[in-house]
Amino acid sequence: MTLQLETLDKDTQLMKEFGPQETSYCVSWNKEDEQSVYGYFRKADLIKENSPLIQDFFKQLERRYNDHKAFIIFNGKIIYLVDLAKTTDIPTIQGVVWCNKMNLDTTLATWRYCGVGNDPREARAYHQQLYGEVSTRMDMTVSGSITRSNESMLFSATFPSAYATITVRESAIFNVSSGFAGAQLNRNAFPNYAHVHTQNVAPFTIASDFNFVAETKWG
Repeated sequence: MTLQLETLDKDTQLMKEFGPQETSYCVSWNKEDEQSVYGYFRKADLIKENSPLIQDFFKQLERRYNDHKAFIIFNGKIIYLVDLAKTTDIPTIQGVVWCNKMNLDTTLATWRYCGVGNDPREARAYHQQLYGEVSTRMDMTVSGSITRSNESMLFSATFPSAYATITVRESAIFNVSSGFAGAQLNRNAFPNYAHVHTQNVAPFTIASDFNFVAETKWG
């Protein structure tokens, strides 16, 4: 499929240069490890600050990205990471604004859901939807994890092997389970190595590191 390339707009340039830094991965697993993967992230999610299991998982993602053998361990079982895609894409303007509002009002809806789609267009800071979203979003409080590590929010959402067939070219994190009424934190595009998911073959996980890195540039 031909990528739909757009001229980089000023808001996206500013977000990439001065905004939070965001890195996401799409990793597949062996089907026989599906329940162990769910168990790993439910256990990891019990520690909300600097979870060692989540920190190790993100290290293993980088190992797999660099073509090394990578795995996590749950209840003594080795769970290998299979295929992996990585992207360094973009927080959204609305997502950053919502993060600031959450600091002032703890009753606001939190980042809880992850969705995937098959649209190839490049990510932009003003995007507030996935353009080819397929099936339901995953609730990360049930099928993933939401933790913090230093200046980063770390998210994971595991999509079951039974999830609808899709070529994953985009992903995002939301504060609503469906539709466009809420806010979207980010938009990630996987243009160079889209993950092909076939229903009932194997599960996959979307993982995002949303880093509020300090900005020290002036002028």
